[in-house]
Amino acid sequence: MRASADDYGSATADASVGTGGGSDLTLSLGRGLALSGTVVDARGHGIGGLQVIAESSGGQGGSGYAMTRQDGTFSMAGLTAGGYG
Repeated sequence: MRASADDYGSATADASVGTGGGSDLTLSLGRGLALSGTVVDARGHGIGGLQVIAESSGGQGGSGYAMTRQDGTFSMAGLTAGGYG
Protein backbone atom coordinates (compact mmCIF):
# COMPACT_ATOMS: atom_id res chain seq x y z
CA MET A 1 0.00 0.00 0.00
CA ARG A 2 1.20 3.52 -0.75
CA ALA A 3 -0.40 6.87 0.04
CA SER A 4 0.72 10.32 -1.10
CA ALA A 5 -0.74 13.79 -1.53
CA ASP A 6 0.37 17.14 -2.92
CA ASP A 7 2.73 18.96 -0.52
CA TYR A 8 3.08 15.85 1.67
CA GLY A 9 5.56 13.02 1.75
CA SER A 10 4.47 9.48 1.05
CA ALA A 11 3.94 6.46 3.25
CA THR A 12 4.07 2.76 2.42
CA ALA A 13 3.07 -0.36 4.29
CA ASP A 14 2.62 -4.05 3.57
CA ALA A 15 -0.83 -5.49 4.13
CA SER A 16 -2.50 -8.89 3.81
CA VAL A 17 -6.16 -9.53 3.15
CA GLY A 18 -7.52 -12.93 4.05
CA THR A 19 -10.91 -14.51 3.46
CA GLY A 20 -12.31 -12.63 6.44
CA GLY A 21 -11.17 -9.25 5.10
CA GLY A 22 -8.42 -7.00 6.33
CA SER A 23 -7.79 -5.03 9.49
CA ASP A 24 -7.58 -1.27 9.77
CA LEU A 25 -4.44 0.13 8.20
CA THR A 26 -3.13 3.59 9.02
CA LEU A 27 -0.68 5.42 6.76
CA SER A 28 0.65 8.65 8.25
CA LEU A 29 1.74 11.39 5.83
CA GLY A 30 4.11 14.07 7.07
CA ARG A 31 4.47 17.45 5.45
CA GLY A 32 6.95 17.17 2.61
CA LEU A 33 9.95 19.33 1.89
CA ALA A 34 10.14 21.75 -1.05
CA LEU A 35 12.71 22.19 -3.80
CA SER A 36 12.81 25.15 -6.17
CA GLY A 37 15.18 26.54 -8.76
CA THR A 38 15.60 27.89 -12.27
CA VAL A 39 16.42 26.14 -15.55
CA VAL A 40 18.52 28.34 -17.84
CA ASP A 41 20.11 28.06 -21.27
CA ALA A 42 23.82 28.57 -22.01
CA ARG A 43 23.31 32.37 -22.00
CA GLY A 44 21.61 32.33 -18.61
CA HIS A 45 18.05 32.93 -19.90
CA GLY A 46 15.23 31.04 -18.19
CA ILE A 47 13.55 28.28 -20.21
CA GLY A 48 9.81 27.77 -19.72
CA GLY A 49 7.66 24.73 -20.37
CA LEU A 50 10.18 22.06 -19.38
CA GLN A 51 9.64 19.07 -17.12
CA VAL A 52 11.80 18.86 -14.01
CA ILE A 53 11.89 15.49 -12.26
CA ALA A 54 13.62 14.73 -8.95
CA GLU A 55 14.26 11.05 -8.28
CA SER A 56 15.65 9.77 -5.01
CA SER A 57 19.30 8.75 -5.34
CA GLY A 58 18.86 5.81 -2.95
CA GLY A 59 15.50 4.71 -4.29
CA GLN A 60 13.77 5.19 -0.93
CA GLY A 61 12.85 8.89 -0.94
CA GLY A 62 10.26 8.98 -3.69
CA SER A 63 10.20 11.55 -6.45
CA GLY A 64 8.91 14.97 -7.40
CA TYR A 65 7.75 16.64 -10.61
CA ALA A 66 7.32 20.23 -11.78
CA MET A 67 6.96 22.23 -14.99
CA THR A 68 9.08 25.34 -15.44
CA ARG A 69 7.25 28.65 -15.62
CA GLN A 70 7.85 31.05 -18.51
CA ASP A 71 10.90 32.53 -16.71
CA GLY A 72 12.41 29.07 -16.10
CA THR A 73 11.58 28.90 -12.40
CA PHE A 74 10.05 25.80 -10.83
CA SER A 75 9.05 24.47 -7.44
CA MET A 76 7.98 21.07 -6.19
CA ALA A 77 6.87 19.95 -2.75
CA GLY A 78 6.20 16.71 -0.94
CA LEU A 79 9.80 15.49 -1.01
CA THR A 80 11.53 13.64 1.81
CA ALA A 81 15.00 14.51 3.11
CA GLY A 82 17.81 12.89 1.11
CA GLY A 83 19.71 13.04 -2.14
CA TYR A 84 18.02 13.48 -5.51
CA GLY A 85 19.30 13.22 -9.05
